[in-house]
Amino acid sequence: NIDEADIVSITRQLVQLEAKMMAMSFSAAGCLYYTKDLERVDAPRVALDDARFSVGPDSSWDMWCGRRSKLDVYRGPYKTAESYLLGGADKELEYLKQFGRPRPSLSRIYRAADGDLDKKQQPADHIANLMRYKLIAPFIIPKDPTLSRFTIHHHNLNPFNILVSRSPADSSLKIVGLVDFQHNPILPFFLHSSLPKTFSNEGDKISESMTPPTLPDGVDDLTENDARWAREHHRRRLLHYNYMKQIEEHNPAQYSLMRHKEPIPRYRELMVRTTYLPWLGDSLTLRFALSRVNLIWAELCEDEDILCPIAFEPEEAELTKWLMDIRQEMIVQEARMYGDIDCSRETWQSVDRFDDTFERAQMLRQ
Repeated sequence: NIDEADIVSITRQLVQLEAKMMAMSFSAAGCLYYTKDLERVDAPRVALDDARFSVGPDSSWDMWCGRRSKLDVYRGPYKTAESYLLGGADKELEYLKQFGRPRPSLSRIYRAADGDLDKKQQPADHIANLMRYKLIAPFIIPKDPTLSRFTIHHHNLNPFNILVSRSPADSSLKIVGLVDFQHNPILPFFLHSSLPKTFSNEGDKISESMTPPTLPDGVDDLTENDARWAREHHRRRLLHYNYMKQIEEHNPAQYSLMRHKEPIPRYRELMVRTTYLPWLGDSLTLRFALSRVNLIWAELCEDEDILCPIAFEPEEAELTKWLMDIRQEMIVQEARMYGDIDCSRETWQSVDRFDDTFERAQMLRQ
């Protein structure tokens, strides 16, 4: 419920902090540790200029959750961008080969989009997609070495991890801390092309065109529900617009990735990120990203002599896009639902608004 001036101030402070982090380069990808801790457990490590610290294995939940902690796979540190791009796929392939079983998707939205809440997905489908990904991974790394340098970025910038304090002097909000860094990975710079979910309003034409947002005329004359949704749209557009404007000013290299004329950085990051995710019954996301590769291969590969090593039948690619479009539409509907009940996806609500939100949720459920 902060006003526009505070949104501008908070996004500026946040991007300035991020720019400082991303200006630092590391000698490997992985996670940051105290050297003495890695020495104590005899873990692989790459030393940094400051001997107190080293880059060690990727400690993220994706690499260790459930039975994955039992796998004998390499989790870093990765000394090259290519080795990092292959690390997640190798981990998940080994897991699926040992423990993969048919299962419904964990996401109810994904199951509903498939039209069958009980439909079981086959691990063999995801294995096939991971193998396809491994064929193209070495060729999708940007030629520009500045884009392949290893750097750090906070990957969970939701409001609960941004600590602010209001100044008694001028009532302005100041960021006093960013928390939840414990599993934060060091990655190649080219994988920092997407906005945090808190600030992204992807799919909204006004936001994606970087048009300065304004509330529609006559918003006070709308019904209560429509007015609430109009203000929520405006809030999301303000966050998206101001965050991007601050990145343009304070971190132009990242801005050029985000505003690339082709969807190359977004597809590249989507593919890599999806290969690291634990398979929870979703084979569509990676298949969709891979099915679009042929359309952008010349820009993605940056080497005209290399032909794309994977291909999809036109019917399979068309079906995949159709299913993804249905899923995206349902995700938008879900977002509208949260807007209707005046609640975030985390379902937290302040005490003074709880009863009203609960009542709206009950009505929507009915």
